Amino acid sequence: MNQAHRDCSGANVYFLPLALDDIWVRDYGGCFVLDGAGDFALVDFNFNGRGGKHISRNDTRVAEVLSQELEAHYISSSITGEGGGIEVDGHGTAILTESCWINPNHNPGVVKAWIEVELKQRLGLRKIIWLPGIRGKGITDAHVDFYARFVSPGVVIADLDNDPQSYDYAATCKHLETLRNATDAAACKSVRYPQHGNSAAMSTPTTTRTSPPAISTTCPSTAP
Repeated sequence: MNQAHRDCSGANVYFLPLALDDIWVRDYGGCFVLDGAGDFALVDFNFNGRGGKHISRNDTRVAEVLSQELEAHYISSSITGEGGGIEVDGHGTAILTESCWINPNHNPGVVKAWIEVELKQRLGLRKIIWLPGIRGKGITDAHVDFYARFVSPGVVIADLDNDPQSYDYAATCKHLETLRNATDAAACKSVRYPQHGNSAAMSTPTTTRTSPPAISTTCPSTAP
């Protein structure tokens, strides 16, 4: 703790000693939300060790403790998930993976429609774009933050695996196809933009933006 104070102290740094099981507070520390009056709350999505893959006895306490320390209204969700499984644009749109949320190791017996209702209510969402993801590969069951991130409202950077031998190849091709045909909460339709490397930028057009060239990828014309 003394070393942390020496190395990281500053006017905007607050230290809260807590026993933890895992370092990824992003996943178990809750999600902060604001209402129309600017008051903030913290939504706890009941971290369960990423589907029971890890010990989480200490981590499950963190969101509630943070809400108390920061005097934020504490909201306990009726579903289970992680912060890394949520990607939002701040304007009512979210991108999620089905493999993470609609999974018996997170929400046994809970249907997709109810998960949507709960997330929309807790996070102020109006539109959810679902990517399939992949179950059983990696510890997160395919958190969305590995596959697609909002750069700004209407602009998404999406991962693309160009290796047909990779287990991610079919999934990322399907993700790009889904994003290409999706609309956000403002009813803007995504189109593709070229990007270096194995990522592809997806952007919602405006009245002043011209249509871009297509991305060059190894995905088949009809995604699997």
